[in-house]
Amino acid sequence: MHPFPEISTPRLLLRDIQPADTAAVFALFANDSVTEFYDVASFSDMAEAAQWIASCRSAYPAEGMGGFRWAIALAAAPDTLIGSCGFYAVHPQFCSLAIGYDLHPAYWGNGYAAEAVRAMLNFCFTRHFPCPVNRVTATTDLGSHKSITLLRKLGFVEEGVLRQYGYWKGKFHDVRLFSLLQLEWRAGVPR
Repeated sequence: MHPFPEISTPRLLLRDIQPADTAAVFALFANDSVTEFYDVASFSDMAEAAQWIASCRSAYPAEGMGGFRWAIALAAAPDTLIGSCGFYAVHPQFCSLAIGYDLHPAYWGNGYAAEAVRAMLNFCFTRHFPCPVNRVTATTDLGSHKSITLLRKLGFVEEGVLRQYGYWKGKFHDVRLFSLLQLEWRAGVPR
C-alpha cells in the first residue's frame, strides 16, 4: 500500500483521517451550516461520524487510487481536524477528477479553505497520482455562494448549470459546474 500523502502548507497540514477524529468529524457534519448544500443530512449521532471515517480510510487503496479525502488540520494543532478535502470521480482515460471540500464554520473567513484546496490542486496537477490530471471539476449548489467565490478565486471557470443533476433531501437540485485545466493552473490563473 502506498503511504498516505501528507501535504504541508504554511498554516495547514492535510493528513489522513483517523478514528481519533471521530468527535471532530461529528462536530463538522452535525453542523447544519456545513451540510446545508450537501447531499446528506446533518449527522445526528457519533456512529455516523465513525462510519464516514471508515469509508474514507477504505477509499485509499493500495493500487490505482480512485479518490480519497484528507483531514484539514492547523499546522500548530495537527491532531485537530477542522475540515476535509479530497477528490473523487477519477477518470484516468479522460485525465480528470472532481474535488470536494468542507470546513467547520468556526474557521471560515481565514483563507483556510483556499489554502487547503490550492494544496490539493497542486498535488493533483503535479503528482500524476492516480493519473496524469488535465482537468479538475467541482460542483456547487446554486446558492452556495462561499464555495462559488472560492472556486472563482482559485481560477475555476463556470461551465454552466446542470439541471436537476442530483436528488437529495427529498428533491432534485440544480448545480453549477466549474472546471480548472492544468494549463490554467500552470499559467498561474489568479488564486
